[in-house]
Amino acid sequence: MDREKVIIRRIENYNAKVIQSFTKEVIKTLDIEPKPRAFIKPNLVQSTRYAEHAYTHPELLRAIFRALRESGAAERILFEDCGLMMPLRYVFRKSGYKKLCWEEGVRFLNLAEAIYSINHYRAWRSQEKVNPSARFLFRLLGQEPHQERPRPLGVVVGDYKGDIPEELRANLIFVGDCTKVNGLKPRVHLRQCPVFMSRIVFQTARQAGLLNPYLDVMEGLAFIRAFIEEQFMRGWNRVFHPLTKKN
Repeated sequence: MDREKVIIRRIENYNAKVIQSFTKEVIKTLDIEPKPRAFIKPNLVQSTRYAEHAYTHPELLRAIFRALRESGAAERILFEDCGLMMPLRYVFRKSGYKKLCWEEGVRFLNLAEAIYSINHYRAWRSQEKVNPSARFLFRLLGQEPHQERPRPLGVVVGDYKGDIPEELRANLIFVGDCTKVNGLKPRVHLRQCPVFMSRIVFQTARQAGLLNPYLDVMEGLAFIRAFIEEQFMRGWNRVFHPLTKKN
């Protein structure tokens, strides 16, 4: 039985030519034949102003697209479902993937628009996979997350030196034994928690003006536009591309 191979190469500054050459080398080494079609699955989480780089770098994908084309993949398809409570079309545009796919002649397959799929952002209040943690945080403050306007909530991790907005100080949650903020006292201090992320101040309700604070985090109007587009495309696919043949 052949042993699995792991190929690692350090490449500075997302040099597309070097990445492209390396990808072709990997395809040859692993004896892969991406013909006539290749599917590429990036890590596309989100691209809001609170998580500006939570996705695979576009230049890395560009180099992979070109390497696949030169290796015989006439049709290249980028597919993803970000799995969060926001429309994938929104993240697709904000991350620069839309422009990239247009420039490289790559088709984008939005799994959130499939005929049978889970629309996470539609059902986030009751069954979204991140909800157990969200419910836990809100219940610490005596409130359920399904309420239309959750109160402003501040979550601090680590020794935070910055300023905490006045409207968040009444509802501060500290995570980790070493967490502190300029002498402020939290409403709840979760001790003995592993600190595995950088310092965060989560201000969901600070500037909310639409429906609920989550739309502010995701930049309201662009989110709504993408939501409407995906609902339309989902309906379109049900009518014109059904899974069962019409009689």
